[in-house]
Amino acid sequence: MHARSDYPFHRLGLHAASFLMSDSNVFLTNTCENATLNQYWYSPATVAVLVAEVLQHGTRAAFVSTPSVFFSLPPCALKDCSRVFDIDPQWKGNAAFTAYDFRAPLAVPKELLHSFDFVLIDPPFITSEVLQAYASTTRLLLAPGGKVLLSTVAENAPLLLELLSLTPLHFLPACPTLVYQFTLFSNYQSDALGLPNPELQ
Repeated sequence: MHARSDYPFHRLGLHAASFLMSDSNVFLTNTCENATLNQYWYSPATVAVLVAEVLQHGTRAAFVSTPSVFFSLPPCALKDCSRVFDIDPQWKGNAAFTAYDFRAPLAVPKELLHSFDFVLIDPPFITSEVLQAYASTTRLLLAPGGKVLLSTVAENAPLLLELLSLTPLHFLPACPTLVYQFTLFSNYQSDALGLPNPELQ
């Protein structure tokens, strides 16, 4: 992927702009996807956009089943106080890692309840049962007035509106090895994610 020169990078933030232009990501280069966990990484450019989004709108974030975005964060205060929740034990040695299985959606450490002002979610499955489980976890993690950003298929829009008051955004995430297209949903307005994804045009 090469970044389009006419894309308004300034709206994405400095980190994402430089990431898009260099098209490099150490995590994505060095970490293989695990198909048995339904684990598929976003493209480098999409990861960069999501990194910029979290940096712009959050001060302490929960990355739920989104390790590619968490481990792509630059060194910063937000990364130091954020957590990554995932089923993959390969990161259990990282101080920011919390083991998470959507089949036990309420198993959130008490000290982390309602302590994140931004929750980013990428469920591994698109069924209503799985989304309901992630919604339960999100309600436990989210601080009052916090922001939620979630990716799944567009057909889940009515359910996400009911569960978490999420609505679809114009920016569609690119995931090179996924066979279907995801849509991003949020409970807040985003200028950057109101733009089309140049990778998909």
